[in-house]
Amino acid sequence: MDENDLPFKVGQLAEARSFAQGYRGAWFRCKIIDIARRDSGMLYALQYYDFPDEKLNWTKAISISKA
Repeated sequence: MDENDLPFKVGQLAEARSFAQGYRGAWFRCKIIDIARRDSGMLYALQYYDFPDEKLNWTKAISISKA
């Protein structure tokens, strides 16, 4: 997969779902800061709009298709 085939791009606005205790199922607005390829798949560094002082969070993207 080359850079043009990635499902998301750096600078793109997104929403991230939390699986952390107390926030499970909550969605947060974020911006994609960086993208990295790892053995486990694509990882995205996210910066949250509502938590600007929070350190960058690397997360694996999952796709939710709409039927």
